[in-house]
Amino acid sequence: MSRQEKSSVLKDLFREYYEKADLDLPSDIEFREFAYQPFDSESYVRHLSFRTYDEVKNFFIQHVPLHLYFSSATYLSPAAEDMELKGWRGSDLLFDIDADHIKKCVENKLVKKFRICPECEILSEEPENECPQCSGETIDYIDPECLKYAEEVALDVVDVLVEEIGIDKRFITVSFSGNRGFHIRVTDERLRSLDRDSRRIIAGFIKASNMYFPVIKIDEKDLVLPPRVIDGGVRRRVANRLLREIIEPELREYILSSGHVKKDLIKRIDKELLQRYSKYYSDYAETPIDEMVTMDISRLVRIPNSINGKSG
Repeated sequence: MSRQEKSSVLKDLFREYYEKADLDLPSDIEFREFAYQPFDSESYVRHLSFRTYDEVKNFFIQHVPLHLYFSSATYLSPAAEDMELKGWRGSDLLFDIDADHIKKCVENKLVKKFRICPECEILSEEPENECPQCSGETIDYIDPECLKYAEEVALDVVDVLVEEIGIDKRFITVSFSGNRGFHIRVTDERLRSLDRDSRRIIAGFIKASNMYFPVIKIDEKDLVLPPRVIDGGVRRRVANRLLREIIEPELREYILSSGHVKKDLIKRIDKELLQRYSKYYSDYAETPIDEMVTMDISRLVRIPNSINGKSG
């Protein structure tokens, strides 16, 4: 079967999917720009506008997309091709989590690159070497364990949005990207008018990189005590993430404790264990989100329940 024939079969399968699919679209469809990438095309068709769910559905059954998007922003004239003429009304707050940016995934080599050559049906574990007969293309393989880590990060972001920023869960949606991560979309009206700088500040607060943890002296040793859940803020985040890893009862008791901590509890904690975990506190504090995505006030968002053309 030729590549063109394979593409035709795949396109028919995608069409069958979209005939039955329940696309998760925003309620304000008429103010959103829609875009898609057709099969066998490197370019995108943009500046599409629809009034109803059925219009969207019928159009993309007729024009089967490899990738399908709507705008995070709402516009007065979403079909205008000049961005200046669209009439920006506000934008959802977005967070993007890619599995291949998560430190655990990288360190444990859970993300691998391959080169696939569709013409000669060769799969190589040496992506830097091009096929002598056809150039092929590089693909990423994400281990399922890595996607579990990405899911944990997504849930952590939601936790920060709700518990630390005060956003109602009703305004937060989480969706799988269909390939290697998760997308989080916040539709709270209070946040829709935020500019790029304000969104950057929120992203920085959630990322929480370069955190400092105080040192105390116990038995003539300088030790960094782990944060506790009761501490709040970034320290609460680290405490919750540590609880996923730690099985030692004394250390768990300390992290879960409230109020004044008795000195004998601290002394019962294994000092070498403390030193070992203290190296990772900053890692546990940092949340690997793509800051540029959060700052973007006119970004195209993959439609939840649509097919990611890179899947499979």
